[in-house]
Amino acid sequence: MQQLSGSFSKDFSALVADRRGDILQAQGKKAEAKAEYEKAYKAFDERAEYRRLVEFKLNALGVDPTAAQAGPAAVASAEVNK
Repeated sequence: MQQLSGSFSKDFSALVADRRGDILQAQGKKAEAKAEYEKAYKAFDERAEYRRLVEFKLNALGVDPTAAQAGPAAVASAEVNK
């Protein structure tokens, strides 16, 4: 974590957040890991393949980042369809 605390170019912010999430997940700090993965997910371009890996990590923590992007109407619709 100490090495990831340094200053990085904005181009690497998503990767740094993802790595922080990995470390926090390994330490059993799931809430903190989730927050870092969410930062990474939002920072990656929608077309980036790596974003799908971060989505998978969030899914493993019980988070669906695509539902948050879809808006409240889509989330309500998904709840009705359960």
